[in-house]
Amino acid sequence: MEAYNYLSDWCFFGNTKLVASNDDIEMEKAIKYNDILTSAIILQNIADMTEIIAALKDEGHFITKEDMSYLSPYLTEHLKRFGDIIMDTRHIPKSIDVTRSKVLW
Repeated sequence: MEAYNYLSDWCFFGNTKLVASNDDIEMEKAIKYNDILTSAIILQNIADMTEIIAALKDEGHFITKEDMSYLSPYLTEHLKRFGDIIMDTRHIPKSIDVTRSKVLW
């Protein structure tokens, strides 16, 4: 829970004025937007980890449930909050069915 709260706080940067304004509608929006952003980061982290684990298994590495227990979807070190964000809309991610079938224990 502490890791989730850290990620949520990390995503909430710059919104202290909204919360301090005591405007109920704006405060609710800020919280909901923060939840969406936090959930999106968690989802992308899980998708990335799943793809990497599948690639490692394809290379012949043996990955146990214990190994997986050390992973966390709440990581932020690889994220860049400020600066250019480049999106390649030509890249289509692999089907989740293909990725999921590789990660079975």
